[in-house]
Order: sequence, then C-alpha cells, then structure tokens
Amino acid sequence: PIAAVFLAFVIIGFWAASQLDSPLTGRIFPQKLAETQKNYLLVQVNDLEKRSPGMIAIWVAIIDRSDSTHLVFLPLFPNSDLKVNTRIARTLRMTREGLVTDRTIRKIENRYNIRTDGFVVMDNTGITSISRNLFDESLTPVAGTPQDAEEISRILAIGKDRFTAFCTGIQQQGGGNFIDKIDWGELLPAHFATSLSFEELTLELESLKPAGLIQTCEVIVD
Repeated sequence: PIAAVFLAFVIIGFWAASQLDSPLTGRIFPQKLAETQKNYLLVQVNDLEKRSPGMIAIWVAIIDRSDSTHLVFLPLFPNSDLKVNTRIARTLRMTREGLVTDRTIRKIENRYNIRTDGFVVMDNTGITSISRNLFDESLTPVAGTPQDAEEISRILAIGKDRFTAFCTGIQQQGGGNFIDKIDWGELLPAHFATSLSFEELTLELESLKPAGLIQTCEVIVD
C-alpha cells in the first residue's frame, strides 16, 4: 500500500542521512507524492518576547494525503553529532517578530534536501501550555540552544516523547477531541508565531479532526 511505501522511503532516507552525515536524500520526499504531501517546520525557541530568541529544536512534520492521512515527525535540530550541530546552529536566525528568517529556511531546505510549505514557532511558555492541555503533563523549560551531548540527548528525548504522545492522542481520542484541547488564549499572541495565514492554519488543523482519518502517525529519531 502507498502508506507502507511512503513510510519506508522516510525511514531509509533518514537512516542514510544519520549514518553518512549528509543531507537527507530525495528519497525521503518522493516526487510522486509531491502533490499530496506538505512539509512544515515546527520550531521551538526559549522566549518569543525576547529580541533574539534562542533556537532550541526544529522538527519537520510530514503530512501525506495520498489515500488517507499519514503523519511523520522527524528531528532536524539539534543533531547528535556536535560538529554538525554547531554548523547548523550558526545558520539559525529569527526576525524581531519571532519568525524564522527566509535565509534560515533556505539553508535548512538545502541541507536536508526538502521543500517546506511553512513553519510554526512556539516558545517554552507555549510548549508548556501544550503539554499541560494535551498531555496533562508538566514540562521543565529548556533555557537555550543546546551546546553539549547531554543537552542534545535530553531535547531529542523530550521531542520524541511529546510527538509520540501526540500521535497516540490523535489516534485514540480522535483528532477533533484532541486538538480542541489546545488553549489558544494561552498561546496567542506572545508565545506562537507562524508563516501560515489564519486560513491556511485553520484548514490544516481542521483536516486532522475527522475521526478515523489518520491512518498512521510515526515519530522517527536517530
């Protein structure tokens, strides 16, 4: 089935990149799925109210609608290789409005050989709100950009746990019941930013709500 082929491409491509320290190959985003696939960057920073927020983590959410809906979450930053992590960190820049700069987006796309369709940025306060409302869990904030192996490992583990919990919740509780737990009043306007228009963001969220629509939801971490 298409879902199995899609997931296999993602796993193979991600594994190859992690082993070879090279950009993710084009196989991770097969051209034949381009018309049904969206790739969104999910960016965590420490504080959007600061003039220069510190970048903590970047994941890509792959939404494929080739038959039903398939979600895959992959970490792009931080990287477990400290040298690679330092090189990536040097390219990460934010605007004063809390958005990722166009140049940073281009560098991420070039490094990982992907095309992105937009991004969402949340800071520690926003992430804490999401964790409390969706997962009924408290979360210890990460102070800033990870610098050593222990920090990197912790941030990747936290991300894996949160996205795995998201997959479990959205499949077991139904997309509508789960997503509607988000308290937008706690996020907007200070702790959430996006390149998407209100209409685009609403359309994507609403598309995940119908019960039984999401066939697979995977988290892939090296």
